[in-house]
Amino acid sequence: MYLFLLLSILTFLPPTHPQKIGLYQPEAHPPLQWTHCTAPNQCTPVPGAVTLDANYRWLHRVNSSMSCFWGNTWDETVCDSAANCTETCAIEGAEYGKVYGVETFSRGGLESKGDGGEDAISLRFRVNFDYAYNIGSRLFLLEPESSSSTDPEPDYSQARYQTFTLRDSELAFDVDLSTVACGINGALSFVRMPADGRIPFPSSSSSSSSSSSSSSSSDPNETEEEEPTANAFYGTGYCDASCPRSQHFIGSHANFDDWLPSSTDPVGGTGRYGACCGQFRVWDGNAHSFSMSAHVCPPARDTQEGGQVDGGKVRVCEGAEQCDYYEGERGEKCDFWGCGWNPYRMGGRGFYGVGGEVDTGRVFTVVTRWTAERITQFLIQDGQTFEVPAPTWEGLPTKSGLSADMCEAQRVVFGERDNMLENGGWDVVAEQLLDQPMVLSLGIGDDHFAWNLWLDSIYPTDASADLPGAARGDCLPAEDSDPQVVENTNPAAKVIWSNIRFGPIGSTVEV
Repeated sequence: MYLFLLLSILTFLPPTHPQKIGLYQPEAHPPLQWTHCTAPNQCTPVPGAVTLDANYRWLHRVNSSMSCFWGNTWDETVCDSAANCTETCAIEGAEYGKVYGVETFSRGGLESKGDGGEDAISLRFRVNFDYAYNIGSRLFLLEPESSSSTDPEPDYSQARYQTFTLRDSELAFDVDLSTVACGINGALSFVRMPADGRIPFPSSSSSSSSSSSSSSSSDPNETEEEEPTANAFYGTGYCDASCPRSQHFIGSHANFDDWLPSSTDPVGGTGRYGACCGQFRVWDGNAHSFSMSAHVCPPARDTQEGGQVDGGKVRVCEGAEQCDYYEGERGEKCDFWGCGWNPYRMGGRGFYGVGGEVDTGRVFTVVTRWTAERITQFLIQDGQTFEVPAPTWEGLPTKSGLSADMCEAQRVVFGERDNMLENGGWDVVAEQLLDQPMVLSLGIGDDHFAWNLWLDSIYPTDASADLPGAARGDCLPAEDSDPQVVENTNPAAKVIWSNIRFGPIGSTVEV
């Protein structure tokens, strides 16, 4: 269910602790202002900024333009082991507009870009540049202190992501998805990433590969003190409940070992290690359908050393047996699919879409509210509030939104495995997702795993559309969503997020 966000024919990567920084492209974060509210009509603008996920960045040999990662595989002529790649490779600053199609501006329009007060961000799906192209992007919101990139020698070590605590709070944002077609996902999520972007790599997990270079360090955590190293400033530390093994770096460790290039994704693949953490997907959507979902990980547990592991906090997994949802025992895995709410899937077929009650041909507002008992959404368009319709399938609760009753009942009605219950049930949602600091992620992309059919079409593909829960949107499963088709038929697709507000329930909008 997670996004497979592609890149260009160039190649890019993520890191964490002492991953090195290149010197070819200065990192200039696009400013993005959001609003912090404390009560109705008591809101203050916050001058934040966004940074590109490190996994999308150009990764190359230190002091050289030779790419460490080319297409969807490591270039072993540049580095040939996990230790060697960790020591040898550096990530670059991003050309946000030219390469990734990321622009921020005030709601007055793109012509006001750079005038201050940029409270909108546009993410293009496909960008053609020079002799290459890029598909998709993922960005994280930074704290104001982390957003300045004008200093010729910025203090990268102090960079931190902006964090939010969701319990008894609400998030509101305006969104334009009018050009986001079937098979494309404009996504806004909260994830339990470390605020400094540094994932601790377990000392007990060691690479089986040996370096062929005598100059390489045997300890991937060693780095020269004078060398700048990447952290949140460069978008490091991504994790989610799918435990993605697609990250080129996990913590300070190059994910070189057992790397398997994707057979369908020209820039994707999987390595030995993944990064797991809880996440709340506030919005997965396009012009045809949308969903929100909660994803928890195995609950807190005692360790042999007498300590305790926080289940929702980032942890490193090793191999398909530990990381992949469809491999090994699922009871010890994070909830890949999550407990979700999609009004089309619940029976509200005419509520949302082009020409629907909420017309996705125009801008609308999404408001999400979190309490310990229930998580709800409603939409606003042209000054009118639209409550998300209640389910129509027999056996489901009569109220919309996520709750303990809804998460338990939909697994029965839809005939699905209850991974949330296996991970501790609804109480774990509060422990892992509502009461812990969460990082805001914004993105757009397609999906080489399931073609985003779980979002906007029939899924599983062999299910009847009349089966409860099978139809998630009106997109055709074969014709509309194949990434190889989507990427070449939607050159103008983009999502625009704007007017992001966060505060106590009732503080961000007047209804």
